[in-house]
Amino acid sequence: GSYGVESIVVAHPLHPFNRSYFTHRGRGENDLFSYNRYYCATAENLQKERALPGPWWQGDLEGKIARVSLENLLKFYRNPQDWFVRTCIGIDPGGETELPEERESFKAGGLDSYMIDQKIVRSLLLEEDNDLLPKLQAEGLWPLGGPGSLLFREKGDELTFFVDSVRRQEMGPARGDTVFELQVGSLTLHGTLANLYENGVMLFRYAKLKGKDLLAAWLHHLVANALFGQTRSVLVAADVVFSFSADDVLPGLELMLRVFVEGCCRPSPFFVEPALSYCIQMAGKRTTVLPLEKAAGTLLRSLEERYEPSWSLLLGDEVDKSILGPDFEYLCREIMNPVWSAANGR
Repeated sequence: GSYGVESIVVAHPLHPFNRSYFTHRGRGENDLFSYNRYYCATAENLQKERALPGPWWQGDLEGKIARVSLENLLKFYRNPQDWFVRTCIGIDPGGETELPEERESFKAGGLDSYMIDQKIVRSLLLEEDNDLLPKLQAEGLWPLGGPGSLLFREKGDELTFFVDSVRRQEMGPARGDTVFELQVGSLTLHGTLANLYENGVMLFRYAKLKGKDLLAAWLHHLVANALFGQTRSVLVAADVVFSFSADDVLPGLELMLRVFVEGCCRPSPFFVEPALSYCIQMAGKRTTVLPLEKAAGTLLRSLEERYEPSWSLLLGDEVDKSILGPDFEYLCREIMNPVWSAANGR
């Protein structure tokens, strides 16, 4: 060009951890460059060649964590590996992160029934179900006319048993959310605690119990106890009701936060749903299948069905039942087993 510059347009890669940002050789003023150590570590790990088959990610991310929000802590314990891939290294692996049975569609219109079921449950609990149908129809979330009304009545009848189960917990009227800040060891945990009722904490989900539900209820229980003293907490799922007493305090917030911090530096060995399979198997009787084998089966089935793209990305193609090792088993015994035992009143 007339100003001695070939082009003023710089084409940037899609991701900030692209290796081109960290291979600057001074060829010209439009070379890509970055000083971000976080993304540099990610780029280095992406470029490493493995002599032997193994996990895709090697090494640690750098960074000091001093404050943790409850929102992020809850997200982490839904799926620690998905948290690491999406949040810590900024990769969207695609695909669904929920198992399909959590989102069973209506036959009419292919609606996202889980979210709507939750809305109907809340309206039934508040005795506002007469107002909900027109709102859902106005939002395009429910069929119109006579078929829609009939389907809504049928769905209400289906959910009545679950709503009665929620009411039987006698948690009293709902309370407002509480904004809080807690010092836990060297970390500050902050955020907004929801799902508060007059007689404690209650979470309910019209879906079969998942490990992530159990851990979400446990984290609510720990924070409520830290804020208000002895608190009862209840989890109502479609197939089970669990209650934590005021005496249930382990694993504590310090351990839960430590595992979170470690899971922000490297992929966590704690696979939540396989961990639930592990502790259920351990608690069972008259079985010849070892808990670790049961957990590995849950993990492999999710990989085979492509339910967990983040797991597939991190673990690579060479995956067998040995993928769950001592670190996984340690966290099962330190976190999931005690929570499961507390939920069952043991």
